[in-house]
Amino acid sequence: MTADITGVSDGRRCPSRGVLSNYPVHPFLKDKYHKTVGFWLGDSMDEIAPADVTTLAGYGGGMFGAMQDAHDRAMVELMGDRLVNAEIDLRIPLTDDEEEKRRKRVGELRKEIAKGASSGKAVAELEVLKALEHGRPCDTLDFALTPAQKDRLVENGREAARRALADGRLAALVEFGVD
Repeated sequence: MTADITGVSDGRRCPSRGVLSNYPVHPFLKDKYHKTVGFWLGDSMDEIAPADVTTLAGYGGGMFGAMQDAHDRAMVELMGDRLVNAEIDLRIPLTDDEEEKRRKRVGELRKEIAKGASSGKAVAELEVLKALEHGRPCDTLDFALTPAQKDRLVENGREAARRALADGRLAALVEFGVD
């Protein structure tokens, strides 16, 4: 099963979230003496993911997501300098089929927009598709990843670990040769 490359299905967002937290650092709050490395998967914690509020389900999901994000951010604030956050980019390259569909749809939308017969929705869709030129987010339900996509995710994780280990607060760990 592969995800729709736009991440949008029939105009509704389909987020996959944990129940209380997608960033469970709270068990480490009481440890005042050790640093904690947290691996944040996906979009930056500083960005707020948009939610479709045109439906009751979308509105409820957006509210739940906002509460969960607020919880995660509060935990990060409480951890303070003891938390070294390593954000792992979950963008993966498009498959050949996805790229072909993206290019075809971009061409269709450009023609539609050039004719003046488009809506703001077509312009917005074009912007989303243009942003996917450099890859798409890996979805929870991406069970058929290509070897190139798997390799990209592994390398993204390695890059995040290297950035975390380069953080001055983790100098003691680096001395042990963690790679």
